[in-house]
Amino acid sequence: MTSEMCGKRVGSPPIGDNRDMALYSIVIEQDEDGVYCASIPALPGCYSNGETHEHALANIKEAAALHLDVLREHGDPIPPPRQVTVENIDIAV
Repeated sequence: MTSEMCGKRVGSPPIGDNRDMALYSIVIEQDEDGVYCASIPALPGCYSNGETHEHALANIKEAAALHLDVLREHGDPIPPPRQVTVENIDIAV
């Protein structure tokens, strides 16, 4: 089942870094092997995982920081955050 982690701050700039903070939505879901897989829909290609929900959250924060660093190094624009909605629906199985 997919869980949404809206409202989590992704990373923190290093002390003395005056970059703005942005609030990105992340999605964490547990796969069939029990691994927690995390992604940031607003940052295509930014994925991580962890053995627990907490590890996946910590790992996606690190992955996001590295992802944004690479975008900056290449002079690419930083995609703006976007809201993610997760809904539950009834489906006959």
